[in-house]
Amino acid sequence: HDVSIPHDQLIGEENEGWVTDELLRAVGEAVPGLDVDRMLDDMDSEAVDQLYAEAQKRSAELGVDRTPTFFLVSGGGEPQKLEVEGLNPDAFRTALDEQLG
Repeated sequence: HDVSIPHDQLIGEENEGWVTDELLRAVGEAVPGLDVDRMLDDMDSEAVDQLYAEAQKRSAELGVDRTPTFFLVSGGGEPQKLEVEGLNPDAFRTALDEQLG
């Protein structure tokens, strides 16, 4: 499925309210097999609120201070923050090489 949403509708500042139910519906309808009505209903559920609270707690424990933030987990150990200088393959290669030694 193609998502035909004008590019300017997919850009906004965090917590500014630009991600509307209408936008989520349009994007969700492009995902094969997704029950969009259930997705929108579940957004306001207690179960999702609990998952969100757990994710917030874990992100605070890990020191997440921006998005995107990447972590490397090696050999079942604790997640290590991956400091990436750009969102391109070379930046990831450099960060992974530094992290893995």
